[in-house]
Amino acid sequence: MGLRGRAIVTPPGAVLRGLARSSAGSRPPRPGLSVTLVSVGATRRPGRGGRVDTQDTQHDTRQEATAELAEALELSGRLVAGVEPDQWELATPCTEWNVRQLVDHLVVGQQLFARVLGGEPFEQAVAAVRAVDGSLRNDPAASYDASARELLAAFDDPGVLERLVRVPFGTVPGAVALHLRIIECLVHGWDLATALGLPFDPPAALVEREIAVTGPLLGQVPPERHVFAPSRPPAESAPPIERLVAMLGREPRSV
Repeated sequence: MGLRGRAIVTPPGAVLRGLARSSAGSRPPRPGLSVTLVSVGATRRPGRGGRVDTQDTQHDTRQEATAELAEALELSGRLVAGVEPDQWELATPCTEWNVRQLVDHLVVGQQLFARVLGGEPFEQAVAAVRAVDGSLRNDPAASYDASARELLAAFDDPGVLERLVRVPFGTVPGAVALHLRIIECLVHGWDLATALGLPFDPPAALVEREIAVTGPLLGQVPPERHVFAPSRPPAESAPPIERLVAMLGREPRSV
């Protein structure tokens, strides 16, 4: 995920059935990817004459979904803020990245999604975030916080959950892009905590929703686009975060 690219109820508004159809002006994703959004659980307020106020409904949906993203960003952000100077070079469960590189990956991914959600063409957004990537090393924690604020601001735009945007592995609705960023925060938060020798226990309900998204999502990604190791079996009693990271190829702590 990030620059390298990646039912039960999701945050009110949409359920993921797969990946993406291309939108006008975007390079089409490879064959075999499709998206269907199904409205679920959204609060429908009666307006004048008993009509449903669609604008209020969309506002509620966006606010609730963005609140979950903010929670996931905060969980990972606390870990980033607590990294000691001698810990930036520690190895992580992402074997190609140390702690600093993993944080850089999160920051760049957040910047990229913020740009494409704001309407910037994908290739232009990739070039822009790569151009500033080196500056992240000066203050990774501050860079993380700034990119998190940019991402949340992008998701606060009306209509963003329905808008089609291109991300590294295809074109998806904004609601799917939001799930991808939550999954990134949770899984890489676990990676960081593991590298730092710290516990990581995000709310079970939040993780369960992303497990419900991740399973169908992985089943729709063609083999040539997989960037994860094969899923691993967690212990039967493993908490939700251990089950999520095992789905994405990590060796869970509870085995």
